[in-house]
Amino acid sequence: MEEAGVTPDVMTYTTYVEGLCKHGWSDIGYEVSRALKAKNVPIDVHCYRVLIHGFVKEKKVKEADIILVDMEKEGLVPDKDCYRALIHVYCESGNTDKPRAYRNEMAVKRVKTDCVIVTLILQSLCQHDKAPEEVDEFKYLHILW
Repeated sequence: MEEAGVTPDVMTYTTYVEGLCKHGWSDIGYEVSRALKAKNVPIDVHCYRVLIHGFVKEKKVKEADIILVDMEKEGLVPDKDCYRALIHVYCESGNTDKPRAYRNEMAVKRVKTDCVIVTLILQSLCQHDKAPEEVDEFKYLHILW
């Protein structure tokens, strides 16, 4: 690109990070994003979403959580897809508290939930014998909608 006199933009960098994440190299993708931020190259929600999905796919949940925190530090609001990926992986692992905390965070930030997120949380509660909590959860979600 440099030889052609083309200056890469945020989409170019995001595509590069996405390629790394799709091939199981989310750690490298994260380092690339950090290097870009250090050079004052703007990183958008899509780039962070790609990193979250990459880490979730690799079952590196702590790293995915760090990306969410990084987004907020940058003043960006995570979108529904960022939260959905994290909620999904926590529900799969049997953690029923973290998905509900994320759902509450979404409500505070006015990020609209969807039927997939609701289903993931309710199914997780059922699978982990938390029927009373499931009823309360359903009542809460019904109020939100």
